[in-house]
Amino acid sequence: RVGACAQAVLLDRAAASDDLGQDRCWPAPWRELCLRAGLRAILSTPVPGPEGPVASFALFFDAPRAMGEHEFELGKFGAYLASLVFARDRAARVREQAEGALRASSIEGQLL
Repeated sequence: RVGACAQAVLLDRAAASDDLGQDRCWPAPWRELCLRAGLRAILSTPVPGPEGPVASFALFFDAPRAMGEHEFELGKFGAYLASLVFARDRAARVREQAEGALRASSIEGQLL
């Protein structure tokens, strides 16, 4: 048993709890932590990556809330934006590695 964010990633689909105070399907420590922080409802949407979900985008609410189409669309949009951030970060790391390899090969060529 895992919380909403892990469930969204593991199952590759949105996970929601309309009322964490009443929802017993989440692990008690996770649920109690959320309630102590004043969180009463959650919608977690998987963030797509090149080989499957890489994270989850979570919307938290301070009162019980029925999740409707608007919330699910907002979750999908947030997950899409997060996927762009992850993709940009991956591209920057690949570029940095390629530049480092190019610098190393230039230095090596100069030494020979």
